[in-house]
Amino acid sequence: TTVIISILTIFFGRYLERKKAIEVEIRNKKIPIYEAFTKDTISFLLKKDENKDVNELGPMFMDFSHKLIVWGNQKVIQQWVKFKTNAANARQDLIMDDFEQLLLAIRKDIGLNSENLKQGDIMSIFINDYKRAY
Repeated sequence: TTVIISILTIFFGRYLERKKAIEVEIRNKKIPIYEAFTKDTISFLLKKDENKDVNELGPMFMDFSHKLIVWGNQKVIQQWVKFKTNAANARQDLIMDDFEQLLLAIRKDIGLNSENLKQGDIMSIFINDYKRAY
């Protein structure tokens, strides 16, 4: 029985190592996709109103949507749809909160802990007085 337990322990250990390696590989594929999307979207949102052309968003959103189908987890996809829907309907009151929820879902998807972040914390990184403005 000791031999059987040793063999099972070895196989289980190798299984866990392979599973962890696959998770790391997938995470490494997601990070550049999420970084590019976040950078482009934040840059667009921070543009002065007269310089915004919503037509810029179409190709960027389409590209992100295609990549999200393959690489995004369920929560990121759900938050993306919510954000995109409210953005398309010009729901300014919801867009920023939805974007923050999307960013939090992305952080969780790549293994970052955000449980102690309060609403507005992420948006406050790049929007001064965010909590008062929205």
